[in-house]
Amino acid sequence: MPLVNQKAEKIVRGMKRRSSDWKRLYGKRDKEVMYATANKLAQKEMVKPPLTYTQFIENYGTAGKSKGKGKASGCNTKAARSG
Repeated sequence: MPLVNQKAEKIVRGMKRRSSDWKRLYGKRDKEVMYATANKLAQKEMVKPPLTYTQFIENYGTAGKSKGKGKASGCNTKAARSG
C-alpha cells in the first residue's frame, strides 16, 4: 500500500512539529506511537465507503430536474444569462 505510506509520511511530518507534546505524553515510545497513529489515520482516509442512495440524492439532486426557471443552472456565461 504505497499510497497509504505516502499519506502517513505526510501526516507524520505535520505531527513532528509538536514532537515535544508526543515526547511528554509517550516518553521513549513517542515515535512509535506517532507512526502508528499516522498509519491508522492514513488507512482511514484511503478506505471511504461508497455513497448511499440518500447521500447521492442530497449531493447531486435527482436526474432530469434542473434547479432554475428554464435557465441553465450553474452556468455563469453571458449567453446563459440572456435566456
